[in-house]
Amino acid sequence: MDHVVGGKFKLERKIGSGSFGELYLDVKLENGEEVAVKLESVKTKHPQLHYESKIYMLLQGGTFHGRALKLSPKSRNTTR
Repeated sequence: MDHVVGGKFKLERKIGSGSFGELYLDVKLENGEEVAVKLESVKTKHPQLHYESKIYMLLQGGTFHGRALKLSPKSRNTTR
């Protein structure tokens, strides 16, 4: 059975976990690109993922708009 996250990512396999969630290797459905997606249970008593993503975006020079994240052109990392 295929698992699709957010209607955009196909779950491939778990690659790590931590105090605030689990990290998975996913594939973007639109173009087949491999990405890492961190998931947090909706039943968690103290959600952290929302705040963690906000901090990462601000540290990278992006801006945060609720659940939508926007990177400034100079903050995009083109190396892998």
